[in-house]
This record gives sequence, structure tokens and C-alpha cells, in this order.
Amino acid sequence: MKPLLVLMSFLFLQTETDPPQIEWQVDRKLEWSDFTRRTGPSEMFKAFSYTGISYVVDAPEGKTAITVTPYFLPKESWVHLSYLNDELLNHEQGHFDIVAIYAHMLESQLRVYETDVDYFMEHDLAKKIEAIFQVVYAEMDSCQNRYDSETDHGTETERQANWDNWFNQKLSR
Repeated sequence: MKPLLVLMSFLFLQTETDPPQIEWQVDRKLEWSDFTRRTGPSEMFKAFSYTGISYVVDAPEGKTAITVTPYFLPKESWVHLSYLNDELLNHEQGHFDIVAIYAHMLESQLRVYETDVDYFMEHDLAKKIEAIFQVVYAEMDSCQNRYDSETDHGTETERQANWDNWFNQKLSR
């Protein structure tokens, strides 16, 4: 599953009850109600989780602060209604967990760029941050592909369990 690359804010049409995104949280798992329950354009998959990482560089009080957010887009995520089962939902949660793992990795790598705004600007650190983001994104994309391949999109139960254990270890559940 290819995550979405987002660097700045984005706009979505929404109702007051529909969040434009769900941020990853250790104590909140995806539910089928988080998906729009429509089929995707290619209908190649049983479900699709539209996930990504965003980052924002802010400068409160003259020092840069970097916020990294792993997210899931409900309006872009879908499932074939005939496949609403716990095993597939767990697999889709795994895609979101991968995003969270790589978001944490990105955040830890970017901490060194939280510095005085003048220094940040003089040394063009925004370019360095973007380069790091691109590397982490590519690694995450590779991991997503490996996850689908090794688990055969969640149908290989034992391999899915191995990945679930890895998620739990990495995310301290």
C-alpha cells in the first residue's frame, strides 16, 4: 500500500462528524467504520488504507519545533463490503502501524534540526529535513511492499502473526 506524501496542510470536504484524518495512537485501532466502505478504482484489493506522514516546522519563540504526524485518511480508504472481517482489518491496521514506526523514526532523526531560527535559515536546514523525509519515506514504502508480499496481503496467518509481534515490539503495546 503506497502511503501519501504530505508536507503541508491539505483541504478535504467534510462534515462536522467526519474527521479529515485519524492520527495514529497507541490505544486506538482502526475500525471498519473508519473506511468509506466503497470499492477502489482498480478493485484489485479487498481493502486499501490510505496513510501517510506529515511534518510541520514551526518557530515558536525563535526556536524551530518539528511535529511529525502519522495519519490515516478515512475518505480515501475503502473495503469491499464482502470482506469485512477481523483478519483483514488487522492487516490494514498493520499498514497504519508501519506508518507510525517510520514516523517515530523520522521524528527522532529530525530532533537535531530543532534550533535557533536564524541558524535554521542560514544553513538551509529545510532542504536537509526534506532529504531525510524522502529517505525515510522510501524506506517506509519498501517496508509496506515487503509486508504485503510476505503476508500475501494478510492471508498468510503465521507470517501476519510475526509482523503483528514486530509491530507490538516497535510500538510498545
